[in-house]
Amino acid sequence: MEAEECPASRLGLLVVDDEPLIRDVLRDLFVGDGYIVYAVADMAEAEEALAKKRIAVALVDLKLPETSGIDILDRIKRHDPAISVILMTGYPTIESVIEALQHGACNYIIKPFRLHDLREMVGRARNAFDQRSRSEFYRRRVDQLERFLRQRGLTVPASADSASVAP
Repeated sequence: MEAEECPASRLGLLVVDDEPLIRDVLRDLFVGDGYIVYAVADMAEAEEALAKKRIAVALVDLKLPETSGIDILDRIKRHDPAISVILMTGYPTIESVIEALQHGACNYIIKPFRLHDLREMVGRARNAFDQRSRSEFYRRRVDQLERFLRQRGLTVPASADSASVAP
């Protein structure tokens, strides 16, 4: 079996906002917290950052000039469903909250927001990402181990309570 690093160690944070000041403030805040921050203005730049495969949490503005935050949310979730996405907006509506949650956002924050509140929200999103990533990592490891045992003619115990492997 090949060695594989648990993806929960990723520290990437994607910020998608067309306002340079917001990108800069959020970049500075979260770099200071130890994240690798990809601060981008649009879908094309977001897709480029996603290709780096280091994103745990994404902060996405709902209203962008050429696309919507929902479209970017959908693209992120297609790339990696484990990424926690928080939508940001200065134009909140009940409909946009519902739509964001239906499309897989883990949270929604209204601009202007307190940086402390956003930092806490990102921390919770990061923890959720870590849990999902660890679960997926260990599920893959168990699958690999089961294949390894079957290739050697051993049977895999039917219950997690079983501690032995029968030939």
